[in-house]
Amino acid sequence: MTETDRQAKKKQYTPKKIQTDANKSEATKKDYIKEAEGFLVRELDNKGIARTAGNICQALKDWSSTVESNTYIKRQCALEYHQYKHKFYKSAEQIRNTQRMNYGGPGNGQKRPHCRTVKEEQHHQLLFEANKNDNKEVASSLSIAYFLGLRPKEMNRIEYSEEENGLFLFIRSAKQNKEGTRSINRVIKVELNDVDRQRLITDINCLKGLSDKQIVNMRVRACRLSQKVFKGKKRRPTLYSYRHQLGADLKGLKTEDGSNIVDRKEAAAIFSHRSQNSLNSYGQLMHRVD
Repeated sequence: MTETDRQAKKKQYTPKKIQTDANKSEATKKDYIKEAEGFLVRELDNKGIARTAGNICQALKDWSSTVESNTYIKRQCALEYHQYKHKFYKSAEQIRNTQRMNYGGPGNGQKRPHCRTVKEEQHHQLLFEANKNDNKEVASSLSIAYFLGLRPKEMNRIEYSEEENGLFLFIRSAKQNKEGTRSINRVIKVELNDVDRQRLITDINCLKGLSDKQIVNMRVRACRLSQKVFKGKKRRPTLYSYRHQLGADLKGLKTEDGSNIVDRKEAAAIFSHRSQNSLNSYGQLMHRVD
């Protein structure tokens, strides 16, 4: 960011609202306290770190690299309000002024660059680590993403039917609107060997019935897992990376004469896109071993 850009941003900057009891419902107050307390227990107490202002701000900043801007802002407000309620006013002010990781760059009003490929070895590394930590929901989400390339918010919306000629999945789109002009539900026939089919069914059952909020939390845990496994890697694979990878794989499937096995209309339907042009944004072709 150039100095000119910084000055322009400064002129447009609106000071953050100070978190107090004003204009907050009782439900919001309770939610903020609960959310902040949960964060402090996970990121500080369980790691033997004291709840000082500096430690809270550092934990918040470190955590910011795993989430989107809006999620960060909400957690920041919750922590500030928590400190305000405990009369730690200086700590509340420090939290309010804590800038998220990469502030001023991608991720602040812009989409951050992300990994569009998942190599076979990377998938197995993530799956191994999730199972080692007995994180069943994250492990299930990784397998579902690998086989189906679903959006995370669709992973708790899968119905299935086992029939003689295959496994049929009915998937409700997470982006469908009331008018039916955006995104579509779809039925997918999956042909897998007995072991993989049963594993996929087990994973579907594991996530079935989770709330949308629990799915968001699961996605965050998957991001943290990737951050841990691929420490130092600038672009780490996420659940959405699997979606990009599968899109690239579908576009890359060819017959012996070089024609596409899956045409753009079929590929768009698999991804619940009404427009075939949406496929243009999907990743780079990598060889996958089935």
